[in-house]
Amino acid sequence: MNDPIQLFAGFIAVGLVLIAVEIFVPGGVLGTIGALALMVAIVMGFFAFGPQGGFLAAVCIVIASAVFLALWIRIFPRTKVGKVLTLKREGSDFKSADPPPPPPRKRRCRIDQPSALRHCAN
Repeated sequence: MNDPIQLFAGFIAVGLVLIAVEIFVPGGVLGTIGALALMVAIVMGFFAFGPQGGFLAAVCIVIASAVFLALWIRIFPRTKVGKVLTLKREGSDFKSADPPPPPPRKRRCRIDQPSALRHCAN
């Protein structure tokens, strides 16, 4: 798999898959790696197709990414999965649940004090 065209196609595929998986796996790590894979694909485009072809590949990847992002922002929230994964209203007024009360404190008794034994029996 040393052919630059295969590497070019492979990095594009890996980048797109990682960015798609990022939707369901929070954290941003997979999306960042996917974006880096697309950048490597741009560099591999220059090796595979020369300066003119590499520039054309870079422009195509950038334009396709921008169009995909714009469509994603407009279409995804209206899908079934999008409705499940997105908030219905603004979250600034959300409150967290009250924490449970702390467990009762246990009394500590010292055995060397006989007067304390009367209080420790409770």
